[in-house]
Amino acid sequence: LATNITNMNDTAASWIWMQGDPEMVLFRRSFTLPDLPANATLRITADNNYSVYINAEYIGTDWGDAVTVWNTAESFEITSYLQKGENVVAIVANDLGGGSGLLADIRFDGVTALPVGDPPPAVHTPPVIATPPTLDFGSDLGPKPFTTPARGTPERSAIMDAARIPVSADIGQSVIFVVDRLRSNGLWAYLQATPHQPDGAPLNWSQTNFAEDWQGDMMSDVVMVLLNNSGGTWQVADYVIGPTDVYWYVWVDHFGLPESLFFAQ
Repeated sequence: LATNITNMNDTAASWIWMQGDPEMVLFRRSFTLPDLPANATLRITADNNYSVYINAEYIGTDWGDAVTVWNTAESFEITSYLQKGENVVAIVANDLGGGSGLLADIRFDGVTALPVGDPPPAVHTPPVIATPPTLDFGSDLGPKPFTTPARGTPERSAIMDAARIPVSADIGQSVIFVVDRLRSNGLWAYLQATPHQPDGAPLNWSQTNFAEDWQGDMMSDVVMVLLNNSGGTWQVADYVIGPTDVYWYVWVDHFGLPESLFFAQ
């Protein structure tokens, strides 16, 4: 792959990937900061898709198979995500075919000081992405199998109500869900659905906060929501609006969840 990347042509980092050229690779780089920098910027691109996290906090993503996707780097201001002591950058990257690679670095106070993932031997074994400390992700999933809560049951209502809160807020209007997939084992739940207006009419995405992405054909009309039951209350662990790929693969690795949560095997 070329190294003359728009917005990143002065990088000291190298393109990296995992041996065997798998479709998905998880990268991780730890570094220690004795003091916090005045500013820090992560620059990143991948052939083809990536989602990046700093200290288990979601930072951003980019995807697509056009040349302009991988030969243009995105910049993310990450100063507020850093902490004194150890920090971790975790990246989930996907290849859509053809060439594959990840290119990333971090600039501290305007100086490129940390190629992410360099040297390549550090990524030959896919790492486990750090998980947020706010939920007990280490809990035993228990013997209960993943099933679809029936209509009208308290469990289904509680899951749907919890999922609607962040989705409605991001979309900018109240919504109901037309469920495509809903699975739960009482501890974890996964909802895949299409938002509709409260009266059941299809949602007009052009009148939402996602109007620009919708008109640019940069998103789907689907939402995916991952929920965790903590102390008897369903809470949203993560969600995505308008994904154009199988986003829940990120959660399989991020939270250590079985694929059987996301589809019947």
